[in-house]
Amino acid sequence: GEVHGPVKTQFGYHLLEITSRT
Repeated sequence: GEVHGPVKTQFGYHLLEITSRT
């Protein structure tokens, strides 16, 4: 998958891992 970020949320910063399935 692809890792996007860091993304700021109300809990702080974290990385989002996006898995794409075909």
